[in-house]
Amino acid sequence: MLQQLRIMLASFVAVLAILGVVAVAVAPDSGDVPAAAVGGAVVLYGLASRLASRLIERPLDCASPESLRLTYQTRFFLRIAIAEAAALIGFAGVFVSGSWWPYLVGVLFALAGFVRAAPTELSLSRDQDELATTGCALQLRDVLTR
Repeated sequence: MLQQLRIMLASFVAVLAILGVVAVAVAPDSGDVPAAAVGGAVVLYGLASRLASRLIERPLDCASPESLRLTYQTRFFLRIAIAEAAALIGFAGVFVSGSWWPYLVGVLFALAGFVRAAPTELSLSRDQDELATTGCALQLRDVLTR
């Protein structure tokens, strides 16, 4: 499953790149809303999403290997969904503002969220340390590679 999560993350990043090409190619010359207002809305969402992501996350459940795997997987997709929304709001902003740069702002927030969600060796190690402080004997990496 760990490899699958990494592949999915790469595909989400690829989608952001493809949408960026589309945003630049189809951005109308003018829009109904100033680009600065749209960019500001994207920044506000991006900041709020960073906070919301931390507030609604639940700790990893170490009751069994299956519960640990499921809570890790749920947290991964929750982080991705919340982060990706910033880019999607920026993408919609391209059409209402007539400028492509609000999408770029959204992508920066999305990528920051993706980095936080990424199942890297460092993040797995950090999660394992957190599990160890709660007395969990399960090895996260082992659970995710079964």
